[in-house]
Amino acid sequence: MQKIAKEHGTFLLILLSAAAFLCLNGHSLLSHDEMGTLLESRMPFREMLRFLFVKDVHPPVYFVLLKSWQSVFGQSVFAARCFSFAGMIACAVFAGGKVRRLFGEKTAFWFVAFLLFSPLSLWLGRFIRMYSWTLFFTTMAFLSAETALRKNDKRDYAFFVVFAVLASWAHYYAALTCGVMTLMYLCRAYDSDTAGRFKRFFVCGVVLFFCVSPTAYVLSRQNLAASRWITGEAFASYNLFFENDNFFSAFLVFSAWAFGIQALLESENTDEKAGVLTGLYIAVFVLCVGFTLSVLWRPVIVERYLTATLGGVFLFFAFGAARKRVNERFFAVFLTLSFLGCFAAERQRVADSVQPEFYNAVKANVAKGDIIIAKDWWMLPWLSYHFPDYAVFVADDRAISIFNDKIVKTDKANIAKMLETKRVFTVNLYPDCEQREIMTAADPYVGAASIRILRKRSELMSLTEIVKCE
Repeated sequence: MQKIAKEHGTFLLILLSAAAFLCLNGHSLLSHDEMGTLLESRMPFREMLRFLFVKDVHPPVYFVLLKSWQSVFGQSVFAARCFSFAGMIACAVFAGGKVRRLFGEKTAFWFVAFLLFSPLSLWLGRFIRMYSWTLFFTTMAFLSAETALRKNDKRDYAFFVVFAVLASWAHYYAALTCGVMTLMYLCRAYDSDTAGRFKRFFVCGVVLFFCVSPTAYVLSRQNLAASRWITGEAFASYNLFFENDNFFSAFLVFSAWAFGIQALLESENTDEKAGVLTGLYIAVFVLCVGFTLSVLWRPVIVERYLTATLGGVFLFFAFGAARKRVNERFFAVFLTLSFLGCFAAERQRVADSVQPEFYNAVKANVAKGDIIIAKDWWMLPWLSYHFPDYAVFVADDRAISIFNDKIVKTDKANIAKMLETKRVFTVNLYPDCEQREIMTAADPYVGAASIRILRKRSELMSLTEIVKCE
């Protein structure tokens, strides 16, 4: 058994991760961003690209890849989640292979273990967004640059450029990460003994500048709500991006940092130490840049954006775990306990979701000829995704959803006019008049106790009553 685990360790980890993924994904629950992703991917290809460049703030690579995947496997929620999980598996296989060649078998095993079984993996491998593939592209760019510096092979420089360009056009934080990465390796190449390394990295940097600099325009359009201003979320990212952390997860992360630092201090292999430190410096530098921009410019730092830097962080954790047998035993226990605890919490979270209940209520009570006036921030894309043929309006005090041009802005006068000929359903539109609410629901991932099932009413209050309730 020990021989099998040693020779096929990465394969066994992938099988266990796939089993956990299948156990958690027998549902079609969607978060706000996931609904937006699927709505965009439903658009015709040219319309989707025009939307991404004109109205959205995300580069197109992920959406193009997702749409290509859907053309083969269909547009179901499960298929889209499989595409995100495929990004994690690709990272485990290809980045894990590079780690094996650069840092050894044990470090590669623990790199894959942290990648697939950290609390982050339950979110990152299932979330229908670009983050798992951004992690793959940036990690491959980092490891290709490290290989190029050591072997000075032209193919590795080419791989570095290709993966860096793909990463930069998948998410603008990946563009920042690859920019920092290029500067780091230019500095290391300048100090290297072999001639030609600096020149080649400089050429790579010039090519990347011209290929990636347009993403700065995307970053300049980022406009997060003021409530996101330095709330500590960015620092939570290095707690592995999982809100439902248990004791084992917290202890695991603290220990991973401690063992990683100890391993760096004790290591005598200068190549390995330099590679691990470079990955860690990239992550810390990007975090500092994002924090500084958020203070001096606008709030652009959110924890999930920093997935682009986590390849270096996981390498640092793996380096510490692989140094001693006692470290390996420790992480085998606590990584398992942490993952099982978070797995159980996520299953409960899925079980408590109100989305199926709310979907059935809308389907049973609202007909296509009725009018829905949406207000809750998650309701606009949710209705657009699940009920694309329904007439959905948004109140005049809310912004039009960026996810669906069919949503029409309205006001109270128009609502009163529609009441004369239509059944009107509203979502918590006038919170001071709870007795007059026709349809209301909590955020889809809040417990079922927070939802009041849709109640049928043929008539809404008169405009006079609406005004009195404000």
